[in-house]
Amino acid sequence: MIEEKYKSIINKLITVFKDAEKQLKHSEHDTNELSIPSINQLRYVAFHLVESFSSQDSSKIEEELNKAINHAQRAKYDAVEIGIVYYLEQIKIFQENYSNYTETLEILANYIEYLTKAQNASDKLQAIKDDEKDREEYYKEIAPYYQILKDVYISFQTSIPLINKKIEENNEKARKENKRFVIGAGLTLAGIVLSIVIALIVG
Repeated sequence: MIEEKYKSIINKLITVFKDAEKQLKHSEHDTNELSIPSINQLRYVAFHLVESFSSQDSSKIEEELNKAINHAQRAKYDAVEIGIVYYLEQIKIFQENYSNYTETLEILANYIEYLTKAQNASDKLQAIKDDEKDREEYYKEIAPYYQILKDVYISFQTSIPLINKKIEENNEKARKENKRFVIGAGLTLAGIVLSIVIALIVG
């Protein structure tokens, strides 16, 4: 049975752990990648829990429980960060593949706005890292960018087949126009040659 004086801290641990587990599942589902840093942090949670259960010293128990909470929080932060980094990478790949096509702007009217959001997120992530803020404050500042970048990524992925189709349609249109130009130019040239021949014969 849990002693009354430890219930509050254990309830906090449970809450933080569930939050971390939820974020970890989101990140793994969205990126198809395991967040190894987060998993390692959750292993440390288990380690400190065992340490707290094996101690009879109340101060030691609280110390170990607080360490477990810190690792659970770190697991959540790492899961968020890996998701943000993943989306930034995918957005960069899309930009490299499609930024030079005018069809991208035709399909994605808010393309520049999306790129601005991604750049702001990247700048913010780097600024926070350079600022050496504590993890709790760090998480609060970067967490909102997870959903922002996810939305941008989904918009880009959804638009890819539409952009490719538009590119193919425009290429086909250009091929037809070139063909008509060549035929027209050929007929014009033939007409000129024929006129010259007739003039020579008549003359």
